[in-house]
Amino acid sequence: MLDNLKKYRVVLGSKSPRRQQLLAELGVKFEVVALNVDESYPADLKISEVAVYLAQKKAVPFEEKLSENDLIITADTIVVIDNEILGKPA
Repeated sequence: MLDNLKKYRVVLGSKSPRRQQLLAELGVKFEVVALNVDESYPADLKISEVAVYLAQKKAVPFEEKLSENDLIITADTIVVIDNEILGKPA
């Protein structure tokens, strides 16, 4: 299944060491291109939609730079306690 990725230039749009580790453990050849993106989101967004919203927001800057054989991977993780999203760790 991962052989299908060989025809792509895989770009991880994240500085996350864990995401890099996961791709490496899968044997995926990739490069890291992490752009600084404002990670704010609309206050009225459902908690269940925040991570997807942010992952899509991180992908937007790549749209004009993509070639046909580029595969961009962006993601986001949020932590929720008592129905409240915790911010990034200090």
